[in-house]
Amino acid sequence: MQRCIHTEARSSAVREKLVEAAEASDSCILVDGYNQLATIYAILKGEPVYKCSDGLTRDLLLAGTKHVTKHSKTLATHLAAALRELKPREVIMIFDSQPSHSAKTAKEITTTLNSHNIRATHIVAQKADKTIISSSTTREECIIATSDIVIAERTRKLIDLASLTATTLGLTRAITNIAHLLAREHTEWCLRSRGPVA
Repeated sequence: MQRCIHTEARSSAVREKLVEAAEASDSCILVDGYNQLATIYAILKGEPVYKCSDGLTRDLLLAGTKHVTKHSKTLATHLAAALRELKPREVIMIFDSQPSHSAKTAKEITTTLNSHNIRATHIVAQKADKTIISSSTTREECIIATSDIVIAERTRKLIDLASLTATTLGLTRAITNIAHLLAREHTEWCLRSRGPVA
């Protein structure tokens, strides 16, 4: 849960950067590849996934890159469905080079996206986070799709692409809203302890 709950100041600063789906139309979307696809995989598999205090959706998988590599074409097909709804001008997928077969995975994903009429390219970088942050400052019109808090704090515009993909697939119930969960647990605790419900 540490990845999911931040201070109100930190959460609010990130939430203010989130754009609505309509704002992505005819835009550039720069995607933190492994980050977003691993979360989509977790949603599909019914693994724990949370809408966090900063408004971004995160999974708890520790080996997400492995699953992205193994299921790259399937995940790209699901991602394409969400991107068709968003109608971006272009999509740039950025992948960290350290996981095995990153170049092959990146190519398979962009090839699949292109086959679904999504104009997509990819970058495989030694440090994906630094590349995304750098790209977001040189291409200020790009909207960033990531749940990495360090990247989120250093970019101007964010989109919760994993959550939008879940919506497109009809799987929003797979995502637990952490704010609602904590509020419910607080209420239940107050009722059990017969204290006041704030």
